[in-house]
Amino acid sequence: MRITVTGAGGQLGRALSLTCPPERRDQITWLRRSELDITSARQCALIDADLIINTAAFTDVDGAEGQPELAEAVNARGPQLLGEHAARTGAYVLHVSTDYVMGAGAAPAPQPATEDAPCHPETVYGRSKLAGERALAASGATACVVRTAWVFSGEVLPEAQDFVSTMMRLEREHDTLTVVDDQWGNPTFVIDLARGLWEIVDKHEQGHPLPGVLHGVGGGDPVTWCTLAREVFRCLGADPARVQPVGSDAYPRPARRPNNSALASTAWREAGLAPLPEWRSGVRRAVSGSMG
Repeated sequence: MRITVTGAGGQLGRALSLTCPPERRDQITWLRRSELDITSARQCALIDADLIINTAAFTDVDGAEGQPELAEAVNARGPQLLGEHAARTGAYVLHVSTDYVMGAGAAPAPQPATEDAPCHPETVYGRSKLAGERALAASGATACVVRTAWVFSGEVLPEAQDFVSTMMRLEREHDTLTVVDDQWGNPTFVIDLARGLWEIVDKHEQGHPLPGVLHGVGGGDPVTWCTLAREVFRCLGADPARVQPVGSDAYPRPARRPNNSALASTAWREAGLAPLPEWRSGVRRAVSGSMG
């Protein structure tokens, strides 16, 4: 099976490379943004693959508020073009989306939302990613959308500058920190997510039917950013009490974050996929630089 990975230079793309099963190495074409512009119909038409894993995205949540056209092009138009090409060629599309498509009202905090919960995104980023999901579904391609959340890599991919990496740096620089404690979600170790995506590839190749939408997030109950930060400190051997809770109002941002974007992985389990490891396990490995 020929596989193309788009966005191969991003955090998830690199994690897919780190976790790629050895027997698949010769099957895969890795395309970075400089090698494939998914907003170009001409470039998408050059993809020669039986399966496309699309990790390319405009993920700057605050930046999208000031660049809505670019966010729409990458996050909505891109999946549409990939889907239309896949529909013509018979390729399968595995597309990565986000918890931010859910928005307000999907579920009361901290209850996680199921795959069929209504989506009411509150940000340009969330709206553009939801538009991409819908465009892919309308393209006629056989596809699976995997929504994930709060992805981190820590010392495994320190250049990614994710939340865990940031907390590790701030622990060295400050005696105390204040971190938002009224936003709920699912911390997800990027290595665990990547391994979950490879399992989906295996299921597809074996002919197992898969639903159109899956939630692939770290296991365990939803938590707040403050709880996640305290776990990072704990894994560093630092006092978690140095992380002090504050409300979202203390950190106004251009993009309003949902107070609850937690996701339930109901369809993931029903599809026979192995649940992703509990999020604290991911934090421990991320902090130590171990893929586990």
